[in-house]
Amino acid sequence: MLFNVATALTMTIGVSVFYLAVFLLALAAAFLLLDGHSFQQLSDQSWSIGKILESAWMTASLATLGGAVGAGLEEDDITRAAAYTRESDEG
Repeated sequence: MLFNVATALTMTIGVSVFYLAVFLLALAAAFLLLDGHSFQQLSDQSWSIGKILESAWMTASLATLGGAVGAGLEEDDITRAAAYTRESDEG
């Protein structure tokens, strides 16, 4: 039971940290690459901080979902070996 709770907690923290990192990278990219005129041409909406935040949130969410789907397609043996096998330092 304790092992399952620790694994679930570790996975939750890991996904949250990486989601935040992808969100911040998408936000930085949006501010660096999009100006008001380009944004309005691409989206037919006026440029605003809220729209940029929304775009970064959507990008991070889709990237996280895509990563989860990709991980779900992995073979169970490969996933189990990556999660539960400890490599020795002797190699």
